[in-house]
Amino acid sequence: MSQPTINACSQINCPFFENKPSSGGCPRYSAPGQCHLTTLFEFETDGNWLFLVEESELNSIKKVNDRFLNKDKASRKQLQQLRTKKPRKLELPNPQSVSPTGTDAQLQPEGLL
Repeated sequence: MSQPTINACSQINCPFFENKPSSGGCPRYSAPGQCHLTTLFEFETDGNWLFLVEESELNSIKKVNDRFLNKDKASRKQLQQLRTKKPRKLELPNPQSVSPTGTDAQLQPEGLL
């Protein structure tokens, strides 16, 4: 038997694959074996995504996935949140706006004054 080399998540254009976090795994399921597609199709996994050998199964997998996502409210809600989530910008204080609270003498270790 051949090694699974087709990333099913990518090939069926799963919206969770398209909105993947930088950590690399599926944002919907913490483990690929929890994916709804694993109840109907057989996959191998790398710990993040689902892989298969037979490209001929992709059309059926895509139809099942699209139908599920259209009906599953939790998935639709999570996708909407992923799509609207914008990276937060880290705000650092301006060094010139920070006023010293004491004199240089107060910052010296005891015994050096």
